[in-house]
Amino acid sequence: MSTTYNLFCLPSAGSSASMYGEWRKNTPEWLKVFPIEYAGHGGRCNESLASSTGEIIDDILPYILSVARENIILFGHSLGAALAVRLAKKMREIGIEQSVRLMILSGRPAPSCLQSSQTHPSLWSHEELVNRAKRYGGIPEIILNEPDILSFFLHILQNDLCINEELIKEDKVIFSFPIWGMTGEDDYVAPHKSVHQWKEWTNCWKGVSIFPGGHFFLRDEMSVQQIIEGISNILSPLE
Repeated sequence: MSTTYNLFCLPSAGSSASMYGEWRKNTPEWLKVFPIEYAGHGGRCNESLASSTGEIIDDILPYILSVARENIILFGHSLGAALAVRLAKKMREIGIEQSVRLMILSGRPAPSCLQSSQTHPSLWSHEELVNRAKRYGGIPEIILNEPDILSFFLHILQNDLCINEELIKEDKVIFSFPIWGMTGEDDYVAPHKSVHQWKEWTNCWKGVSIFPGGHFFLRDEMSVQQIIEGISNILSPLE
């Protein structure tokens, strides 16, 4: 690859940029990885959590554009995938959609396959939040065993799930850049058919890749390596 690409990675609900921390160790020189940290998460935990999707987009888009204004790859997992779509819409709105060369939507059904929760996430008890997160495989044991840490985590998770609820219903657009979908073979949150429906959002659909594991299959180093190889395979013909 002769072109340098900039890969911006958006985490899932309740996660921080650290979920992509190992990616830089596995990337070739032509691919620069920039994990996105939402306000109130990880290294920004002293900041207030965003209260709306628009607030998140207004926060992270200027950062992305300060790093790169061309050869951008958007990668989002679960909630992060929905935010990547909203970012791309914003970039279209301000006339820079052509800066995006590829969008990768991981572990996220297309909006046509989603329904709003019967009760809003803001009304869920801590017990319900824990049970749902356990089903996703998203809470490390060290957090479950520390009540203060668990309470802090659940506050962030609940806020993120409220943001997620805003993104359930998303008006479809057709993007000019390729979209590549992916999911875990045991991911009941985002089964293959539901991710495949993102094909309606682009003129250049790259299909759905299925990886071993559940909703958090990205923790597997081999899967990350295959994703990087897939990015190369998609972009090489565009060189």
